[in-house]
Amino acid sequence: MARVWLCAGGAGCLLAFLVLHSHLSGSPVLRDFVFQISWRTEDVLYRLDVGWPKHPEYFAGATFCVAVDSPNGLVYVAQRGDDVQKVLVFTEDGYFLRAWNHTVDTPHGMFAASTPQEPAVWITDVGSGTCAGVCVARAAAGEKAHLRPCSRSHVSTPEPPDPVCLTIHEVTYF
Repeated sequence: MARVWLCAGGAGCLLAFLVLHSHLSGSPVLRDFVFQISWRTEDVLYRLDVGWPKHPEYFAGATFCVAVDSPNGLVYVAQRGDDVQKVLVFTEDGYFLRAWNHTVDTPHGMFAASTPQEPAVWITDVGSGTCAGVCVARAAAGEKAHLRPCSRSHVSTPEPPDPVCLTIHEVTYF
């Protein structure tokens, strides 16, 4: 009979431990230090997709920066090199949409700052072309929308646009 009570007591302690664990696992100290289960609560940020993009032949230069426009499902890839399209636009699934090569000489930094009605991408150009040393806002099709001078000390991280020019819903740096 003592064995039955011992087994029942052990099962009760195990059940109490599991209930406490499920309630307290949100605590970073308890999760990381005591139970070492931080891997269970982390979200996957990146996943390798060997089939992205669907047409890799568009990459003719050195890929320098990428911006993701989640509200509109677009991925912008800027590349450097001679006789290459400077900005490539893909869907999130990797299908090529368009490219442009005018006025962007040497892209250095880029981020998407879009609304669902007005997709745009901001690019810092550090080359010697017509937009050298400025942050250029472009619509999704590549038309120049706004120019803003950038200081040479901050060319790698262009300042976000004024709120009156564009409402920023999501900014993603890579």
